[in-house]
Amino acid sequence: MCTQTPATGQPQRLEFDLSAALQRAQRENKRVYLYLGANDCPFCRKYEAFLEKNAAELAPQFAKDWIVFEMRANLAIQADRLWFRVGDKALPYADFMRAIGDERARQLVYPSVWLLDGQGKPLMQMPA
Repeated sequence: MCTQTPATGQPQRLEFDLSAALQRAQRENKRVYLYLGANDCPFCRKYEAFLEKNAAELAPQFAKDWIVFEMRANLAIQADRLWFRVGDKALPYADFMRAIGDERARQLVYPSVWLLDGQGKPLMQMPA
């Protein structure tokens, strides 16, 4: 979900609903690989090119145990405008990080990856 600011055309708030991915992970007893990339991020393009180049080897391995959920933004979207929804609860980036138990006070970086269990709890702290 995205609400636009009329004057600039930039999103006031970009919200990603993780509910379906987490429900599926619970139902299928899998984990969730959350990927946040930005359309105008050169580091994201490099990471995505690596994934695409190695998809034949990676995809079957991921499909066994993971639900892949890709989120797409742009570099203009900073943490204060990035929201995550699970069920009827939507949280801004910093509150979401605390809610999933990410103890680091970190800035939003692109690309970002989170590895979660089916309950939405992090499996490990990922570098930022």
